[in-house]
Amino acid sequence: MKKKIFVGGLLILVLSIFSMVNLNKKENVLYEKKVKHDKNFAIMVQNGNQYEEYQNEDNKFPSDDYIFKKSECYDNNHTLVKDAISFVSDVNSITVKTNKTLYCYLYFDKSNIGILREKDPENHLTKELIGDIYRYQGLKSENVNNYICLGDYCCNTEECGADSNDKMYRIIGITSKGELRVIKRTALTVPYMWHTSRLTDTKWPDSDLFHQLNDYEDGTYKDNSFYALLDDKLKNIIIKKDWLYGDCDDVNGGVYNAKNVLLIESGKLKTTHTVKNNDGVINEEYTWDVDNDKVNAYVGILYMHDYVNAYPNGMGGRDNVVNSWIHILNNESKHPSEHQELGQESWEFLITRYGYGYKSQNQYSIRYIHSNGAIYEVIPDFRCVVRPVFNINADIKLTGDGTLEKPFTITS
Repeated sequence: MKKKIFVGGLLILVLSIFSMVNLNKKENVLYEKKVKHDKNFAIMVQNGNQYEEYQNEDNKFPSDDYIFKKSECYDNNHTLVKDAISFVSDVNSITVKTNKTLYCYLYFDKSNIGILREKDPENHLTKELIGDIYRYQGLKSENVNNYICLGDYCCNTEECGADSNDKMYRIIGITSKGELRVIKRTALTVPYMWHTSRLTDTKWPDSDLFHQLNDYEDGTYKDNSFYALLDDKLKNIIIKKDWLYGDCDDVNGGVYNAKNVLLIESGKLKTTHTVKNNDGVINEEYTWDVDNDKVNAYVGILYMHDYVNAYPNGMGGRDNVVNSWIHILNNESKHPSEHQELGQESWEFLITRYGYGYKSQNQYSIRYIHSNGAIYEVIPDFRCVVRPVFNINADIKLTGDGTLEKPFTITS
């Protein structure tokens, strides 16, 4: 019988039946004190096509750059013990199902977060102010390596115009579980209205735009919506998720405060809003909140916080956010000649947790991004450029460099 040669130290576990080793990623701890163990751990991490021993002086669990793949355990006779350990990913724990003394190796592959970081020499992938999300923050003038090709045709030159068939996207961010959030690099070929009427308070799931992107079952756009026209391979990895929307008062110029926008759009912010007259006397004071409305769908558009937080340090303001990587370039929004007269190039609708129901002179207004980078309101039947946004599940593997010339691609 051939003996396996181990490259690295041995993890010797003396365990009772059904004892549990907790892998708490949040606290970055590998084991609990109640578990007996040797001081040498065979934790193996992926390096290219090989595995090498993880340098682990403090018994720390590998960071988000790695994800658990498998374990191999052997008895004193160097015989493989099958099914000795099972990994419970939801709670990051290992259940050991034997009372034998085992020699075990724990293998970790490079995670999607690790791959993105590896291809991000300028450190544009940054942990969000709130939540468990890493976002790309950077300027147009910088090399933000977040391009991803999601189909057979991906325009990889600087002069790509609006094109519904172009499958080049950019990664907005990634969760700690590995789910990607992407936005189409160029606008769809034809500009769209939010809704055909400016006299109706049209929330996101009731808007024409929502259905033009999502009608995949019984709706008017069932056979020709954006989602319906995607190839099956891409549909299979898009996550159907809750898109939040709701109403509360305008934030009087505070729409560029990244932290507040995140709190508002996650339904967690309640704050006191004051209104002063010209003499600085408070005439009114009240607390506003958002409705926690949501709709379950595959495709959306930019949230305000997606836009504001793409600027370095999440500090995108009215005068500078136009310079962030996420603001659409003039050529990327330029429609073919037969559609140019229909809409305003470079103006882009937003899903917001507030402001969509703003009413003035019996007309309702929708938040949008102006070509100068500022966020204003526009009537619902005005045509703006549209770049679909959706989330991709974590069961994919990324290859490539993330550059425009060599974007990330997906392998299953």
